[in-house]
Formats: sequence, C-alpha cells, structure tokens
Amino acid sequence: MDIVNKLNDELLTFTEEQQFSDKLNECKLIASTYALIENSIAVLSDMKTNTSYIYYGGMAEKLGVGIRGGNKVLYSIWEEEIFNRIHPDDLLEKHLQELRFLDFLRNIPEKERADYHIASHIRMRDTDDQYVRALHRMFYIASHSNGSIRLSLCLYNLSADPSLNSVIINSADGQTLELQNQTCNEILSAREIE
Repeated sequence: MDIVNKLNDELLTFTEEQQFSDKLNECKLIASTYALIENSIAVLSDMKTNTSYIYYGGMAEKLGVGIRGGNKVLYSIWEEEIFNRIHPDDLLEKHLQELRFLDFLRNIPEKERADYHIASHIRMRDTDDQYVRALHRMFYIASHSNGSIRLSLCLYNLSADPSLNSVIINSADGQTLELQNQTCNEILSAREIE
C-alpha cells in the first residue's frame, strides 16, 4: 500500500503553475466558445504574464478588428485595437467602472468573487465609422486571496438595449448592484494617483 500512496503523491501532485495552466486552457476554451456562440469579441487576460487571448465572433467583422472564428495573442492586457473603437467618453467611463468593480470585489470574501461581473453599455465605431451600441461585460475569473487578479474575461456584444446602466451582477442569485458614483480620488490612494 505504501507504493500506491507514493505513486499517488508522485502522479497526482501538481505545482501551482501546472494547476494554473490547466485553468488557463479551460478559460481559453470558454472565451472562444463565448465568441462563437454570442458572436462577441472575447478577451481573456492573464495579468501575471501581461498577455491577452482575443477570440473573434461576428461582431469583430462589424467593427473591422478581426475575422469571425479567428483569434490572436496580444502581449499586453490592454486590447488597444478594441479600445480604439470605443467612444472616448465611454472608454474613460469603462475604465473607471472597472476600477470601482475591483474595489467592490476587494471588500467581499474571496470565495464569492467569481459570482460577480460588471455589465455596461458602450458605443463602438463600426467599419462605416458609425457608433453602434455594445454591451461590455467583465468577469474576474481567477484571483488570489491577497486580492490580486490573475485572469479576467471581457466580452463585447452588439446590443440593441441602451437602457442598462453600469451594474454589478451576481450571476449566482440574480441580484444587481448599482455602482457607487465614486471618483478616482475616492478609490485610489495618494500613492496610486501619483
């Protein structure tokens, strides 16, 4: 029996990095599936390696940023090619909402963080140089107990419903929370502002 236990220890013990690699591959599959099923653009970002994996659905062709079914790796967590299509006012608000969301998540237990995501409407420029409505959703899908985020998933979908304000959604129970209208100065420390 000691041999079986030894084999189990050797064969079934994975390093944290091996476990993360499995999680990353699972999340890549999820992101590519979202892009195909919802015709969205899905951006999976790995904060530790400063890398994004972008998957294109039909919306990418409408915006002129990619081909349906295509994908690419970007060595940055900032998907500038997509940000360049977002109305400047909406891009600033998007970043501020994400900062508010991160602040919100830091104040809830780690085991509950994956239940929440943020959703907001933005305007994005299409290939005809016209602004179309889009729904942006962000999920932090892997975090550490110290509050740092390892993986995030952004989904961009064309949307006909402009009525939704920026909200945090608990997908486990359906509750929505309006984000507090905080300024950057209320969220960031003096050092972070600097």
